[in-house]
Amino acid sequence: MVTMQVDEDHPIIVYKLDSVADIDSFITLLETTGCKFSSEDAFQAGSFNVTPYGYTYLDAQGFFYICDDGKGTPILVASSGPDTEDPLTVDDNPARLVVDSLE
Repeated sequence: MVTMQVDEDHPIIVYKLDSVADIDSFITLLETTGCKFSSEDAFQAGSFNVTPYGYTYLDAQGFFYICDDGKGTPILVASSGPDTEDPLTVDDNPARLVVDSLE
């Protein structure tokens, strides 16, 4: 896992999941803790099929992206910020910039 910290309130996380099966477990865990999701249209970034999700949790908002290259090792890229800020947009958030750089 790689964590980049823009500042105290804006982390970016890049995490290698063990398998595609971990994706469902991850989402189920977040849902049981009260995380609310909005799904976005899937897209291609390099050799990765990318499934984006917007989310809100407690006092945070953000996006995470499941990036799957079909080889069984998906990557999670996530960013968040306080929900007191203007909502992040699908195309203009730090996690999306990381995903767009994948090859």
